Amino acid sequence: MFISRSSLAAMRRMAPQPKPPRVERSERRHSWSLRRAALGIELRGESLYLACVRPGWNRRWLRTTAVIENFAHITGEQLRARIGGLLAEAGVEDPIVVLGLPRREVMVRHIELPAAAAKQLESVLGLQLGMYKPSDDEEVAWDAAVVEAGDKLGIDLAFVPQTRVQELAALMRDAGYPIARLTSTQFATLDWMLRVRDKEGNGAPRRLMLIEARWNEVELAIAEGARCLFSRSFALPPNTDAATYVAHQARQGLATLRLSGNEPFRVLISGEGAEAWRGALEVFGRVEHVGSVVQTDALADPSDPGREQFWGALALAINGLSWTGAYRLNLLPRELRLQRKRWQNAPTYALVALNVLLLAALAGRAPLERHLILKRYDVELAQVDRQASLVEREMKKSQAIEQQLATVIDFQRQGRKPLDALSDLAQKLPPDAWVSTFNYRQGQAEIIGQAKSATALLPLLKQAPSVDDVQLRGGLTRDAAGERFQMQLKLRASR
Repeated sequence: MFISRSSLAAMRRMAPQPKPPRVERSERRHSWSLRRAALGIELRGESLYLACVRPGWNRRWLRTTAVIENFAHITGEQLRARIGGLLAEAGVEDPIVVLGLPRREVMVRHIELPAAAAKQLESVLGLQLGMYKPSDDEEVAWDAAVVEAGDKLGIDLAFVPQTRVQELAALMRDAGYPIARLTSTQFATLDWMLRVRDKEGNGAPRRLMLIEARWNEVELAIAEGARCLFSRSFALPPNTDAATYVAHQARQGLATLRLSGNEPFRVLISGEGAEAWRGALEVFGRVEHVGSVVQTDALADPSDPGREQFWGALALAINGLSWTGAYRLNLLPRELRLQRKRWQNAPTYALVALNVLLLAALAGRAPLERHLILKRYDVELAQVDRQASLVEREMKKSQAIEQQLATVIDFQRQGRKPLDALSDLAQKLPPDAWVSTFNYRQGQAEIIGQAKSATALLPLLKQAPSVDDVQLRGGLTRDAAGERFQMQLKLRASR
């Protein structure tokens, strides 16, 4: 029975970009996070190496590490007690358990196919698995890492006997800590290192050589770009220079791949005794320890002699917390995976969302109140402006009416004075004089007329009670009827 795996290229492009892990050792006992902690368990012979990692803000905290020896000879209750004590010390409950197999127990085939194979990838992988698995009668659990490289697909097909998987799954289930993911420790570490290199940018070397020492065994992986080209494990023969032998095996791997030696490698080493191999490995490129590359001080304490033992377990725990990654494999069949309730964390998320809404409402209460008050003030001011405009229009109408009334009253007061003055002048004029024109303006009057003697009229007109300042204007003209005159005078009341 095979495991189906959704690995279409379009879905991979839609996946979020992986973030490089950052791990530090934390002595804090209580730290809260929505995401669960992860427990990485590396299988080495008869021992289990454990590392518990708990996510925090922008980093992941390594809480504790431990070794369980002879795990196959203890009961499920004893294994439960050992793991439970470790998690209780770290303050962790119900972690994501990731179990890592050594490279020698996992069969890996590195395949290169045309990019068109992505359209029927499941069938192609099933065919490849039928070609490479050791026996047609033995069932295997498998998974594959698919990496796009131009017009090619790089496929790393990993499979392991299903009986071995069932044995380990039953062991951890009986201990009360069922496995969420079963993978190869080498691939978990490789996935970690590739993500760190991608974060470093274009300046990082494209070629990577990962060498991990595990007791008398060495695991070697060679990657170019985002793809693993070669992986294997080999034992260190006794009475042999380990550094020379490891360099020889690396050289053989490069010869198998037929890679040119022009581009140097970035050689990453870890494990017990790996530091002694630096000189022999420098022929391949820059040699660095894993602890100097990743953003962690979790296992970088030189005073801790056992720090090198837990790099694999730490990589497995980080692999369990990762959302994406090309080499995030899971060899555990779906029927053996723990089926968790989809809505088991719904109350927690609902309470968190409610708290966020309440905090947002509390933070926005004062600005909202100010906004509502200002809006109400704006409405009231608009009403006042409308009323003020109405009052202003009524005031303008009133002023126009008042001006009209003043004009009428002034006309009533001043309108008869010129007529009275004209009547007085007519009474004073002799019979031989007559007025042809009478002009009145602002208290002054002008008369134009004709008489036998215009100068004789001056004393007569000055005797009129309603006028004053009678004066001749201009010259006198004489014709057959008499003298034509023009006089200017003021009304007495206007003085």
